[in-house]
Amino acid sequence: VTLSHQNLLQGFKVYPDQPTLKQTIHGNQIGGEKTFKFALVPYSAGDNIIPPISLSYFEPEKAKYTNISTKPIHLSIKPRIK
Repeated sequence: VTLSHQNLLQGFKVYPDQPTLKQTIHGNQIGGEKTFKFALVPYSAGDNIIPPISLSYFEPEKAKYTNISTKPIHLSIKPRIK
């Protein structure tokens, strides 16, 4: 997973969490799922964007790596209530 801290740090404090791994075995094949979590705390109110997050993974059926990415996420951050 590529999460550009440089892009996110422009508007957010980034707190990465510990990744989790769920591994499965089916016959003679090993598979799994790895989950990455990040807490984002905005520095200020207003409109902000979380840039695309990309992921590369291996596709055994095609015998090659594939890249996917999210769309940018647009946020409207409200001011903190005092």
